[in-house]
Amino acid sequence: MTLVRRALRGEKIWQAHRSHYYQRVVLLGASHRQLALAAYVLMVGMAALAFAMLILPKYTTWVLIMSAAIFMLIFLAIDVRWRRCVRGQISMD
Repeated sequence: MTLVRRALRGEKIWQAHRSHYYQRVVLLGASHRQLALAAYVLMVGMAALAFAMLILPKYTTWVLIMSAAIFMLIFLAIDVRWRRCVRGQISMD
């Protein structure tokens, strides 16, 4: 997602940068531990959805849509908070 956004803005995607979601969340005040735990919870949730697709294959489309929606909502929440922070509306912690 980060590379697509950078490419759309005309940035050189092969150069180092600080616009990954992980980096933004840390800069917003989350610790590395908090972020790792949240990622583990998300991975377990996605694994559960993958198993659901095995058990209920007729719902595969809905499971994939739900998975994509979850990630998009997480990205959107980070983007909204980041924009508020950059504008000075909220603090970085």
